[in-house]
Amino acid sequence: MYDPEKHRYVSQSNHLIEASYKLSLQEQRIILLVASMIKRTDEDFHAYKVSVKYLQDLLGIEYDAFYKVVKDLTKKLIGRVLVIRKSNSTLQTSWCSSAEYFDGEGFVEICFDPKLKPYLLQLQGFFTTFQLKFLIQLKSIYAIRIYQLLKQYEKTGQRSLDVAELREMLKIEPDKYKIYRDFRKRVLLPAKEEINKKTDIQIDFKERRLNRVPVSLDFKIKVNTIHKGKELVVYEDETTNPELYKKLIEYFLLTPEQAQGVIIQFEKDPERINSNLTYVENQYKKGEVKNIGAYTLKAIKENYSHQISLFDMEEEEKKAQAQKEEAQKRLREQLEVKYNSYIMAEFENIKNGYSIADWDQIEKATLDEVKSKGNNQKINDRLLSPIVRATIRDRFITEGKILSLEDWQKQNTSSTAQ
Repeated sequence: MYDPEKHRYVSQSNHLIEASYKLSLQEQRIILLVASMIKRTDEDFHAYKVSVKYLQDLLGIEYDAFYKVVKDLTKKLIGRVLVIRKSNSTLQTSWCSSAEYFDGEGFVEICFDPKLKPYLLQLQGFFTTFQLKFLIQLKSIYAIRIYQLLKQYEKTGQRSLDVAELREMLKIEPDKYKIYRDFRKRVLLPAKEEINKKTDIQIDFKERRLNRVPVSLDFKIKVNTIHKGKELVVYEDETTNPELYKKLIEYFLLTPEQAQGVIIQFEKDPERINSNLTYVENQYKKGEVKNIGAYTLKAIKENYSHQISLFDMEEEEKKAQAQKEEAQKRLREQLEVKYNSYIMAEFENIKNGYSIADWDQIEKATLDEVKSKGNNQKINDRLLSPIVRATIRDRFITEGKILSLEDWQKQNTSSTAQ
């Protein structure tokens, strides 16, 4: 059964907030009321029971006519269609799959359509949470929708919407408020006034014009100072650490009982909680976490961040060693390139010290030597030229005419040091 003290918040996927639909004020309030009964831990929808007496107070309907009105309202809700557009699909579905009024028992059971599960259940990212009391106070259907559309951008403080796009989201008929002046007067300004007066945000807007015609709206959003100290989810009466309690419930989706249990259990070790929340957040951003609530609870209890820290230290050591080896390898390669350049230059200097006839004689003698050591007679002499040069070069190194790699390194190290 709905409990106004217990069911104070409504969480919706941003896709659902951005959907196009039209509800009457009473229908909107019923939807919000039932949505507030969904628990963070629910894996499936239930038949949500709402007290007839509470509905009567909420909707402000006279008692004598109330029972028939409720039946009519819930019947209409089943036929109300909303359109949810995503990058790869467009979903058309109803809000409710069924509504059952129990005569003489004082309650009505309402079931959400199963297609809405991804947008109301197990929300883990790209969703917004509202305080039900602010939504219920609004008496304009446009104010409720505009509040929802802007509340999700409260942290960034601004949002731009095309006028045509906003009209579609609000499901305003093409022939209604066709002139922007009427749309501004009948929709935007009343919504702004009511939101600023009754909710936890303040909004303002400016028009962007094309050929003097307003085509888009730049909204500014900030915390409403009237409600400062009454922001979303104030738990000062429920825990010794309201800020952490709020964080565990709103961002990491723990149940109130789980959040309170974590705070009590690790009250003397707040660093353990904070380090594991940071770890969970990083894992979530990488897409490694599916059920953030369960994962967070386990991470804190089993101290994942400490375990990962030790593992990371090992990994860092391995990484450092690999980087060291790679740097040494690159250094060796660079030295070899420089040494080869040195050999080529020295080789040419020595060669230029001989007459052409003497050098031809050296090459011919070396060629005969190479041939005598292998069965290379069938190979063209031209193809043996690189081997001949290499043999002469090696001989020069052996004779000390060209420095060996080791001696060249020593010489270069010594000259660098000087």
